[in-house]
Amino acid sequence: MNFITVNAFKISAVIFLCLVAFLNKIYAQKDYIVTKNHDTVFCKIKTDSYGEYSLAYKYKVNKNDDFVKIDSNVIAYHLAKDSAIYLLKNIQGFTFRTYLKRFVSGRINLYAYAHDESSSLNMRGNSETYLFAEKGENGVVQIKHTYLAILGNADSEKDEKAFLDLIADSPKLLEEFKKKSNNFYYILKYVKAYNAEYTENNKQVK
Repeated sequence: MNFITVNAFKISAVIFLCLVAFLNKIYAQKDYIVTKNHDTVFCKIKTDSYGEYSLAYKYKVNKNDDFVKIDSNVIAYHLAKDSAIYLLKNIQGFTFRTYLKRFVSGRINLYAYAHDESSSLNMRGNSETYLFAEKGENGVVQIKHTYLAILGNADSEKDEKAFLDLIADSPKLLEEFKKKSNNFYYILKYVKAYNAEYTENNKQVK
């Protein structure tokens, strides 16, 4: 390989990396939806009135188009304003699918869902937040709920057990977490620690 060829290769590599960075920037700065056919469509997304279970979002692809409600034909959408990804998920124990905001991605994916008194899910007239987790192909499970946590009832204990089961194959992290308060901060911290450990081990946590 001569000098000219080496330089040409380096220039091509730089151009490729710049292109990847440019495309990533575009994706980060624009709203988009992902269809059931896994097509990514750039669009404008806005919040509409409350839907059956949460805020209803609408989108339009072209400036002169009418806004169309995001429905089950859309499996995910991205909001540029907070760089958030929302994915349509089935949740164990729930009779419906809904969009969950993903804020940790890895061996364990961590999702959040929030609604207030305007949502038909909320029968108690106060703001509530759920945390859900998904590990491998085991489905999405509820691991935290603000109202249940305040009550300290059996369902709250069920949520905590669900999370402990997720990290049970890391005895060290499991025992550490049992000594902590079962709150959002520590759940987030230990999901990230679990994912980092899993990645380091490359196969499974031991």
